[in-house]
Amino acid sequence: MSHGVAFPFFPLALGPFLGPFIIFMGHFAYLLPFYFTLNALILGNRQEAEWIMRSALLKSMVISGVAEIFWSTLCWQVSHRSCGILTLAAAFLQSLQMFCAFFGPYDALGAFALQCATQLLMIPVAQIGAQHTLKQGISPARYKIIAWLLSVVLAIVLLLFPSLVCFWLVLPCVVLPYTMLGILLTAPSFPTAKEQPQSTAAAAPSGASTGVSAVSATAAAGFGVLGLLSGTISEALTDSATTLALRSELKAGNSELALANHVTVLSSMSLAFWTQSKSERSTKKQVLCMLLWAGCQVFRIAALPYLGKQDTGQSRFVALAAMVFLDKYTGPLGSASLDSALLTVLYHGRCNRGLPETVLWTMRTAVARMERPICQLIMLHASLDVETLSLIFTFVTSVGVLAVLQSYDGRTKVD
Repeated sequence: MSHGVAFPFFPLALGPFLGPFIIFMGHFAYLLPFYFTLNALILGNRQEAEWIMRSALLKSMVISGVAEIFWSTLCWQVSHRSCGILTLAAAFLQSLQMFCAFFGPYDALGAFALQCATQLLMIPVAQIGAQHTLKQGISPARYKIIAWLLSVVLAIVLLLFPSLVCFWLVLPCVVLPYTMLGILLTAPSFPTAKEQPQSTAAAAPSGASTGVSAVSATAAAGFGVLGLLSGTISEALTDSATTLALRSELKAGNSELALANHVTVLSSMSLAFWTQSKSERSTKKQVLCMLLWAGCQVFRIAALPYLGKQDTGQSRFVALAAMVFLDKYTGPLGSASLDSALLTVLYHGRCNRGLPETVLWTMRTAVARMERPICQLIMLHASLDVETLSLIFTFVTSVGVLAVLQSYDGRTKVD
């Protein structure tokens, strides 16, 4: 067969890495607006469009998160080719939104409709990444860290060369991730969803009718408390307060604080990637990572008031640099420890009859994406006692993760 050899070869080579690649692309698409697109609108003197897009983005993330939970419950299997077509449609909607944001007309209702449609189209694609995580039983933190690093690099370039900001620079950066993923998924060499359940069904318990493992009610309840009600809300609260402080500085024409933030994130995330790759299969190291994360949250809460100062001294830069470095170093490590604890709960809670683990994990990933949007929406329109709330959630999450990791030490899943 001589036809089509060159094009399908890359999808065939990427096949084993499709799940990680989708996790990376999905998280990159999630981060890009906050690190790049919204800042580009501010620097391009499109501040009204930035406010409209930010509000629409945050609201649509909440709606798509709820929709993703229902999708995982009702309709799990979609072919890769269909997912590719949906991704290409999302790319078109993103290009339309960028055009409207830069040239108008751009109103709240239209922006909200475009954002919702884009994120709803991407729900079936995200399920491929969720299936990969559950199959491997390992936290996807490393792929998300790579997405962080790429987003921060783009943000730094934007702040260093603000005069280059224009529609033709922003458009390819926003649309290219969707386009690449769409082309890869529509390639004929990828198997369809109908071919995959045969391999997964063999490993599933006999009572799981959809080829997906079921989880007992007790394990589901523990998963819900730790992964849904607490999760990383404490980190999201402090992150949102920091993000809004940086946004105010950028709108006032001061990019130094934002630039210092991004440079610090780049260095700390690089270190976090190395550390996480060395600790993902070690329970003792995961316990240490969670303790570091909890200590960092306490420090960030104490340093948060310094960002609100209006002086031009060095205290704000020092406070920001310390907060960001510790957060972006320990944040991915704490998140990975939380993921490991939740995956451990799912693995040891499997039974013949119960709630499908795919639904629970989708709920966790959806809630994780909704945490920061919800916190930002509340802070944009109301005041919160961030310090107290963050301390409470930090205590609940850290104690829960440590209890799970210690309880199942030596009995965790090793692939």
